[in-house]
Amino acid sequence: MDPYALLDMMCKALDDRAKGVEEYEDWYEGDHPVPPPPSNTYAATDIEARRAFENLSRLAVTNFLPPIVDATASKLRVEGFRFSSAPTSSDAEAWAIWQRNFLDADQALVHVGALAVGQATAIVWTGADGLAEITCEDPEQTIVLYAAGSRRKRLAGLKRWCDDDEHLLATLYLADAIYKFRSVQPVDKMRPNEDPKVAWKPREVPGEAWPLPNPLGRVPMVEARVNASLKPERFGGGEPEFEKQINLQRQINATTLAMLTTMEHQAFRQRWVVGWEAPTNPDGTPDRYALLKAAAGKLWTFDDPDVKVGEFAQADLRPFLEVNLATVKAMAATSATPPYAFLIGDMVNVAADSLARIEGAHTAKVRAHAATFSEFWQEVLSLGLQVEGNPKWTDTATSVVWGDIEQRTATEQIGVAQALKNLGAPSEAVFAALPDVDQATAARWAREARAAQLVANAAAPIPPVAR
Repeated sequence: MDPYALLDMMCKALDDRAKGVEEYEDWYEGDHPVPPPPSNTYAATDIEARRAFENLSRLAVTNFLPPIVDATASKLRVEGFRFSSAPTSSDAEAWAIWQRNFLDADQALVHVGALAVGQATAIVWTGADGLAEITCEDPEQTIVLYAAGSRRKRLAGLKRWCDDDEHLLATLYLADAIYKFRSVQPVDKMRPNEDPKVAWKPREVPGEAWPLPNPLGRVPMVEARVNASLKPERFGGGEPEFEKQINLQRQINATTLAMLTTMEHQAFRQRWVVGWEAPTNPDGTPDRYALLKAAAGKLWTFDDPDVKVGEFAQADLRPFLEVNLATVKAMAATSATPPYAFLIGDMVNVAADSLARIEGAHTAKVRAHAATFSEFWQEVLSLGLQVEGNPKWTDTATSVVWGDIEQRTATEQIGVAQALKNLGAPSEAVFAALPDVDQATAARWAREARAAQLVANAAAPIPPVAR
């Protein structure tokens, strides 16, 4: 396919994807859409009332969506990789690539980002030092094209971004070549309503051919898809972890708005006046600025002795809080998120088996996501090993070593380690089961333990030889 035609097609798909990604990011970050005022209210027609409604609506946003993502992402941590040549120990060469590319820290960004918007991407290429360079990418800037009917065979990858000089830059990744482009005009000179297609020209890089040959024979852009369906999608993508809870979040915002409105008008004692005529404007309408206003520094006086003043009772706000609590519980139940992640209480004197069921459902969900991310990280590391000419990239038995997904106390973890030792497990596995010990530390401890044993054996007195 012509690279320019492929670029235009993928740019259009990326534009559509970016809109959805931005919306989901807004939901996750708490920048929720403000609903229009009801048509039967004063705010629907009056500018000042509408402004007050919008201000209250923004103030009413009480975001309970982040815990759905964060509680899951907090349990996902890659600690190593294993290959068929050493299935019981973490591979040092793969881990060196991982740490050199700062993935110890960036993996959390990938996991949170993918769970929040449905997908995340990574690009693998040769760095200036000749070693593998892995970058985690913004899903608003990247997209992957798959073969028709396939959920895994990548045909192309695209990264598009705006440079410092306000021109669009794009890199098209194919299995045999890399095409780099630059927009003819800067972004502020483009007129998308008149010409929806951006005019592109080759982006020349000193010392590089155009297109740049791809010696890997694979598209070096990999996509992590969260909650993807079995149906193949041409441009991949998944579904945010909180997709099915967005309507519940809308209900929470609406209930909080109703509570704030009630607080504005009824939480404090409201007064009424009988037998008093309110000042009016020349057209006969009530003068809103001359009406009676209650305040600590104001005094009401009336010339007519028959005027009566009274007050209404304060509104009870507890029903609003109870409705929101019930909605958050529904959010926790439908997303398999432990209630304690929302800090909503009701966890006192809960039976141990009930807590186990709550935690078990969430653990099962995290394990499912770990399987999805495992495939992603395996492909990323395979490309990295291939860049460096390491034959392990062809190993189909690669596995990702995850940190302990289940929540255990330090005493329970030590018990697991002791059980592994009693069963004769390798010392590396025993050390890795201890609290706050990752695979790299466990491997180092195992090497040091073997070295100490060799020293002890060498220093031991030689037993006399029997004659």
